[in-house]
Amino acid sequence: MIRIRTDNIILRKYFLPVLLILVLLFTTASVLAAGEEPEGLWADRITSFFADNGVDLLIAEGNALLVYEDYHIKADYIEYDYPGESIEIKGNISLSVGDYFLRAKSLSGNLNEKSFVARDEVYFQADDLKINSISLEMKNEGLFIFTGNVLLLYKEIQVQADSLNYEREQDLLVLEGNINGQNGDLKLSGERMELDLNSEKIKLQGRAELLFGDKGGE
Repeated sequence: MIRIRTDNIILRKYFLPVLLILVLLFTTASVLAAGEEPEGLWADRITSFFADNGVDLLIAEGNALLVYEDYHIKADYIEYDYPGESIEIKGNISLSVGDYFLRAKSLSGNLNEKSFVARDEVYFQADDLKINSISLEMKNEGLFIFTGNVLLLYKEIQVQADSLNYEREQDLLVLEGNINGQNGDLKLSGERMELDLNSEKIKLQGRAELLFGDKGGE
């Protein structure tokens, strides 16, 4: 669970919050001494609301940073439901975990379930793979669904589409709707496109068209 370290915490109760802070500060110091990165929530201001059984809700505002397992999330505003591990995040969001990086204007979801929805000016990057879209639904790290003005950039491939499904375990990209783009000198279009990132094989379907550079009707 999250450990809290801040200089400005507004509490509803007194004894339990003070005891909790002392315990967590001691734990955080022990983790730092061991050379490990602590999990926690940092910000210019953190407001904590306590229920009868402990922490209920944390709100971090201004230069907020949330560290949870491998997740590092920075934003202007982070709302964290402590017992349920759900989050609501707004403003200049950057999320990094494992082999990918994400930017967006808003993000909601559940840290324990590893399921999130990102919206507005979404930018995703994993090594050579870059994707822009209006929204992104992330399902348990296995399936990423991009929708709205999708732009795919991968090595020499640049393609626009209405939607893109990224099946991470299979390293497979499936694009659908108004596909238009290019692969090097080749211009391509269609209604559905599959890209296998392992073999780099492309499959076009639905009014599929492939034009060979300057030979394509000029």
